[in-house]
Amino acid sequence: MTRLLPSLLALATVTVLMTAAPQIAVAQENAHSTRVAQDQATKLDALYEEYWEQSLKRNPLRATAQGDSRYNDQLPNFLTAESRADARRFTQEWLARIEAVGPDGLTGQDLLSYQMF
Repeated sequence: MTRLLPSLLALATVTVLMTAAPQIAVAQENAHSTRVAQDQATKLDALYEEYWEQSLKRNPLRATAQGDSRYNDQLPNFLTAESRADARRFTQEWLARIEAVGPDGLTGQDLLSYQMF
């Protein structure tokens, strides 16, 4: 009986570990996915902030309308072909930067913000 007890304990331990291992693996994968999504959302938030600042600089009238007086001494000319080409380049650049991060793993408000952008 005394030799049987260690064997039974070892068997019970192996059984518990074998049944818990898949659950632990799933929990670890979920934690990793959550961290990746949070990192991605943080990157996107920083890009949105940078975009907003650059767009206010490019459009001082919008900045003034938003209560930002940093560009009150500037008046843009949106009617030139150069201005329209610059606006197109700006939009394409920012779309590419945001798409490079991608929506994978985003949920809720983070996914909605990405889709709206």
